[in-house]
Amino acid sequence: MELSDNYVELVRLASPLQATYQKAAKGDFQFRNNDELIREVRIGIYRADELYIERLFAMLERLKYSYWNGLPQRWPDPMPIYAMVCDNPFEREWFVRLPAKIREPALPLILLQQAGSWRLEAEAFDLLCETCEGSTAPEDWQFCMALISILRGEMQAAQAALSRCQAGYRERACWGLLFLLKEIKTMPCNIIGKD
Repeated sequence: MELSDNYVELVRLASPLQATYQKAAKGDFQFRNNDELIREVRIGIYRADELYIERLFAMLERLKYSYWNGLPQRWPDPMPIYAMVCDNPFEREWFVRLPAKIREPALPLILLQQAGSWRLEAEAFDLLCETCEGSTAPEDWQFCMALISILRGEMQAAQAALSRCQAGYRERACWGLLFLLKEIKTMPCNIIGKD
């Protein structure tokens, strides 16, 4: 999806951004609420304009002390907004054309949020599976694949995905969970649940 400059100007005309009261760089503005920030990040995503999104968050950081509503603390980086926008709804053809800097952090967040509500978008999960089978998948995608595989009871897939990750604290925790689940699976049912 691409946004024309005319459309963006119409959106900003209907709901203008508030100029900052501080002596800051020309063109700085202050977000009055979450929706304005999300809208501007959405515009950057639709335009595939990583630099615009980076400037938004640099401005947010620069003006963080002028916010009374905690907006900079709630949104320290754009990754959750990437996931929110890209999963509303998830469209694979559009998603794969996004810049890697937007796409790579978004997919694991999308899938883990979906898994948290016990649903999994088939197109998003298929993209993860196809990419993780090769060696080109980002490490966060491999880790996400491992977690979702554990939730799905696919221990071999989880083990394969974890073996392609570097061993950090989260990967070690996931390995521990994987081994624990394998042990529980082999225990007799009458032992589990006894006091």
